[in-house]
Amino acid sequence: RLVVQLAEAFDLLPSSLFVHGIDCTKPSQLGGSFGDIFEASQQGQAVALKQLQFFQTGLKKPKCCREALIWKNLDHDYVMPFIGVKS
Repeated sequence: RLVVQLAEAFDLLPSSLFVHGIDCTKPSQLGGSFGDIFEASQQGQAVALKQLQFFQTGLKKPKCCREALIWKNLDHDYVMPFIGVKS
């Protein structure tokens, strides 16, 4: 909980959440009101990449920080696992 509060207060995420080496393989084919979904790969494994649209939707960075931290700790059969954030 403290990490979530700190992330919201300072608009920062822990460096452990940042991932590298993700390559977009195809243009966005899916999207919604908050962003676009891309097919990508990380170390040869297929992953989905969600690109958020801050400026078009009025989405606030502190809310995204909170969601990323909560999603990272979520474990459910019907929710894709959260790998991390690409800057």
